[in-house]
Amino acid sequence: MNRFWNTIVAIVVVATLLAGCGNSSSEDEYGFDELESLWDEDEETLSDTVDVWERYYTMSLDSVLAILSSNRYVPNCDYGLESPIEEYGCYIRMNALCDNEKLHSLTKTHPAPAVRALAFDILHDRRYEGCYQLVKDCLNDTSLIEWGSCSIWTESVASFMVDRMRIVNDGGHYTHLRMTPEQQREVDSILIFTPNMGHIDHLKWVLEKLPPELKYYSRIRSMYLYEGVPSSLPTLARFRNGQDFKLVEEALEHYADDDDGVKLAEIGLNAVANWPDKRFWPMLRKIRWFVVQNYHHDCVYFGLQQGCINAAYHYYSPRAARYIRTFNDLTFGGMMVGWEFCRHYRHDLDNHPEIITQKVPRSYKRMFRRYDN
Repeated sequence: MNRFWNTIVAIVVVATLLAGCGNSSSEDEYGFDELESLWDEDEETLSDTVDVWERYYTMSLDSVLAILSSNRYVPNCDYGLESPIEEYGCYIRMNALCDNEKLHSLTKTHPAPAVRALAFDILHDRRYEGCYQLVKDCLNDTSLIEWGSCSIWTESVASFMVDRMRIVNDGGHYTHLRMTPEQQREVDSILIFTPNMGHIDHLKWVLEKLPPELKYYSRIRSMYLYEGVPSSLPTLARFRNGQDFKLVEEALEHYADDDDGVKLAEIGLNAVANWPDKRFWPMLRKIRWFVVQNYHHDCVYFGLQQGCINAAYHYYSPRAARYIRTFNDLTFGGMMVGWEFCRHYRHDLDNHPEIITQKVPRSYKRMFRRYDN
């Protein structure tokens, strides 16, 4: 009898489970209707995007130039979610409609800076043999453009062109058209000895590797005093000429200013790292106190922090070790002086191995082991 009822209970349980499985597989349970509606919306959005692309893929060259002339933004082939479809459509159409001769002409003569920059960028992507000569011909093009997607960069057309052509380390795979070492040296020399080249960003990296040879001194001093190239001050400091002491001191005095003033003070600290004269020490102490007072209020002073630490290290003395350790303690360890490197005013050598500067200490530990117990 018990076996009979046990069998009945088992049948009921199995039937219930089967019914549950059937319900769970129904379209209502899975919400297929809702999924289909979402898919319809995606198809509608995709259709709108296709219409946009079709419109830009059929633009005339005059329309392309008119759009590019309306702003300073320069699209490129690295299209992503952040890039405007309209500008990227211009890139596609200009690339399709223009031969090298037309692009060469646009680079040199078109009145809109975005057109000139984009025309050169396309020639560069095509590995056009005349790109290097175009760079030399257009070094005085100071008109500003904007480019990029997640981050927008602003620089002159000439700076953009030099940046495209300069030698960089891309893991040994030179997939882009680059200047040869001889061409790079020629451009570097032009940037140093030709007046008013400060609008070209590459000049600051040229100045970093420039040795303190007498033949450069008057030119570097002229850059700083008369051509508005603040990044030339650390290079000038390498000569350690007494008449330039006041220039470095005046740059340091801008530490409490805003924006460009703070940046000039940071450059002044980099100059002190190249010229660790004991007469700068009172100003280093003054800036340290200012940074400590404002450390938790404004991240704009982070550059001053790093600049002070780097400048102090180059004194390589017991006083320098105490200065750095105290700075670290007063900012609650925020200076992280245990890092295995010493920050210096130079470009990222991982990306630019061709830049050779003075030897930069790899660590603070050597000085601490010697002077700070």
